[in-house]
Amino acid sequence: MLGTGKTQEDIVAFFDNILGRKFADAERMLSSIELGLIFSKIHRPSRRRSMSKRKRQENLEYVAGYIKALEGILIAARSGDERTFLSRMSSDPGSLEKYRRSFSAFIRNKIHSPFDRGFFSAWSDFVIHQLNLLGEEKRGG
Repeated sequence: MLGTGKTQEDIVAFFDNILGRKFADAERMLSSIELGLIFSKIHRPSRRRSMSKRKRQENLEYVAGYIKALEGILIAARSGDERTFLSRMSSDPGSLEKYRRSFSAFIRNKIHSPFDRGFFSAWSDFVIHQLNLLGEEKRGG
């Protein structure tokens, strides 16, 4: 999952709010996630010195893709439009695992732009979150 500490907690809360259809709360979390990710990419002097300008640009594009996917997930969930991937995706563990593998393969393929890899990384995190929740339900938690 992208980010550290508070940002990761906000991403988990965002996913929980989406699944719980608490869209105002999800939107607040999204704002916090954006600030956390952008701030962490801009204000890390020790990492900035060791990173090339091109690598920093790729990281910013990756973050932009990640955020754009979260925005899309929120819009799709809020709209309830049955034509969106979010509405059509199956929530059974087998299907979710298939989505996760597909997204992971896309992310690992360096032929895709950093923006696209960030975009699918957010979707992968969302699917992994759902799988984790299903695992907790199965264990009785």
